[in-house]
Amino acid sequence: MNKKILNISRILIIILLVCFIFGCAEKKPAELEKVTFRMNWIPYAEHAPVWVAKEKGFYAEEGLDVEVIYGKGSTLSATLVGTGENDFGMCSGDTALMSRTKEVPLKVLAVMVQTSPTAAISLKEKGITKPKDLEGKKVSVNVQSTKYQQFKAFSKINNLDSTKITEVPIEAASEIPALLEGKVDVLLDYVYESDAELAAKGHEINKILFEDYGVHIYSSALITNENLLNEKPELIKKFVKATMKGWDYAIKHPEEAIDIFSKNHPELNKENELTKFYGLTPMVETEFTKKQGLGYQSEEKWISTQELLFDLGIITEKININELYTNEFLN
Repeated sequence: MNKKILNISRILIIILLVCFIFGCAEKKPAELEKVTFRMNWIPYAEHAPVWVAKEKGFYAEEGLDVEVIYGKGSTLSATLVGTGENDFGMCSGDTALMSRTKEVPLKVLAVMVQTSPTAAISLKEKGITKPKDLEGKKVSVNVQSTKYQQFKAFSKINNLDSTKITEVPIEAASEIPALLEGKVDVLLDYVYESDAELAAKGHEINKILFEDYGVHIYSSALITNENLLNEKPELIKKFVKATMKGWDYAIKHPEEAIDIFSKNHPELNKENELTKFYGLTPMVETEFTKKQGLGYQSEEKWISTQELLFDLGIITEKININELYTNEFLN
């Protein structure tokens, strides 16, 4: 009897071992959930944390396979995320608010760049140092960009006579050459972008930062579609967690972050991109976010942004600001 039981036990053990071996051989790794992330523009230093999150495996750790799609401005990004064509995106804070007033179902999940980096950039020898100096000058503009919207706000706040400013439509890629060739006196750009590019070419600049002259608004923000948020809050949580981890790592390891970014974009000058990232960091890691956490949003600043846009006629109606944003998914 004991011998029979022993033989049965041996057979069961063999069967279990076979099942275990074949089970392990057939077991496949869990499939990653694919999501799309629409950037606000073509790649530059501001986007380095996204590639950090991809390369360091932060998205994969959350079970996500993130396809990064290059952008052509905040308006397009807001539109495509609002329609659900893309799952996540980046756009400027004022664009997100303007879209929401037009019933585009956006939700801001975090604000990465807490202050406006937009500035009126000119060569040092032009002597353009204050708002009124722009009168009588030629300014490069792209009317589709949020920088132009901010320029309109800046001009109105500082009582500039628009009839004395010549607006010259120029594509973004041609703005710096136009400035150096004297076709325009001023270009509108993120200060850390043109500063690095022109310095690399041996030029000193003057910059009139809009933030210093009344344009207190949020800049680059992380957005999603409100319907997706309601349907898949766990997906939102995972994406935000991994993205913020990428930003945190990039700020703490800027040279490694730009190495990763440059490896994926060898056409860009790595030294210039590192200079840009150093210029960007103080606008991301502010005194406010050091206390509250990266990406955290203030109801007070969103309200003041809405008041500014409404007073300037950029938006024609106000919304309940709490419908626009959430800090729920930030650690």
